[in-house]
Amino acid sequence: MRRRSIGTAVAGFAVVLGTLLGTQAPASADGPDDVVALGEMVRPAPVGTQCYDRVLPDGVGFTCWAIDPGVQVRVYLDLELALDVASPWTSETGVFHTVTVGSTVRDYRVEFRADPEGVGSSCSAWIVNTKDRSVGYDEHAVRATCSTIARAVKVRGGADYTAQSDTHTPWFTAPGVEHQSPGQTRTVPAMPVAFVEYGLVDY
Repeated sequence: MRRRSIGTAVAGFAVVLGTLLGTQAPASADGPDDVVALGEMVRPAPVGTQCYDRVLPDGVGFTCWAIDPGVQVRVYLDLELALDVASPWTSETGVFHTVTVGSTVRDYRVEFRADPEGVGSSCSAWIVNTKDRSVGYDEHAVRATCSTIARAVKVRGGADYTAQSDTHTPWFTAPGVEHQSPGQTRTVPAMPVAFVEYGLVDY
């Protein structure tokens, strides 16, 4: 994630790409050099992801030449006289996405996240009984494993306990290994529900 002031840069780009404001336009098929001409390369970015941003007269635009599987991108605008705005999360390449605003842009950043649906990975999580109790409720934990994990992504399993804090496995990036969370005793009749979370590896 990156923050940068755009104060003086607006004037330099005021006469360029005016017809793209509020639109999506395909990037040139000639190659990354043409995309670079639209702005600066975003650094740092997840492995395998190449995105470029550009200050516009009344907003910010970005395009990505390559996005690794399981990665999503958006631009977030910090406004002076209005609520902050952001573009929708996307994993679409070769399109110039713009966010135009009627207020002064104080700052902006291009953000990356792991696709919450786990695109590019194949993972599962399930609840296990870790301690039988003769009195009160049993103790449970979550186990998780993946057959494939996208290279820019880390994974963990979680157990959602009703009216209690969740418990999680450690984050992991290696497929084919089972990971288990600490056991936890539930306090209500409802069984915990297993889920899988995805995050980006450090970059």
